[in-house]
Amino acid sequence: LLDDNLLITLMIILPFAWVGLIPLLSKLSEKMIAWIAVLLAGIAAVPVFLLVPDIYVSGAEAITAGYDWIPSAGLVFNVFIDPLAIVMAAIAAGIGFLVVLYSVKYMEGEKGLPRYYALIMLFIGAMVCLVITDNLLIAYFFWEIVGLCSYSLIAFNVEDPKAAKAGIKAFVTTRVGDIGLTIGIFVLYLATGTFSAQETIALAQAGDINVSHLSFAGFMFILGAMGKSAQLPLHAWLPDAMEAPTTVSALIHAATMVNA
Repeated sequence: LLDDNLLITLMIILPFAWVGLIPLLSKLSEKMIAWIAVLLAGIAAVPVFLLVPDIYVSGAEAITAGYDWIPSAGLVFNVFIDPLAIVMAAIAAGIGFLVVLYSVKYMEGEKGLPRYYALIMLFIGAMVCLVITDNLLIAYFFWEIVGLCSYSLIAFNVEDPKAAKAGIKAFVTTRVGDIGLTIGIFVLYLATGTFSAQETIALAQAGDINVSHLSFAGFMFILGAMGKSAQLPLHAWLPDAMEAPTTVSALIHAATMVNA
């Protein structure tokens, strides 16, 4: 129905556009903001699901696109959407929509709903971009947005000291793993001269990267995953994170963020 490049642009832009739009619309009708958020989350998921048949029917290994961000610093937002990436993006957008829908009744009467729904949209957008970008440095940027949303949503009940402490604990603990991920990315960059994941894979397959560099970078990447998925020894934040609304736990801690 739509050009692939347009669909990719929409799947990137829409969730972030909604982050700014939700607080504005809440000024018009705070009572309706939950259903407005459901509509916006559904619209944001549409381009993701429209790309699914394009990936599987076209027979192409992947759909690619590129957006200049800060080219002089190596920040070119190259998109590489293969079957794995589109499935992960569909999980993030699809489950995100269902969580927003469930939140209509679950969060009814709570304070700060515009902030809640704006953070959920930011979370969905960051997860989608995380799994489709080919640039490791930009992937790290969205990885940190995911961490910021996790902290903000765990500590959503700002009047509860336990929630605030749980958010800080999650933020600090996962930063330990994120330091490892940062080191891994720059080790690969020093070994290859590129932040492109696909170019790095090609160089590794050709045997042009020292095995010790690959092993060390791989271990550092595992540290990042350990932090986000609360594996030993970076697991301590997860029980306290249940201070967040259950809808947040479903979106962040049950599966979606870990899959991303």
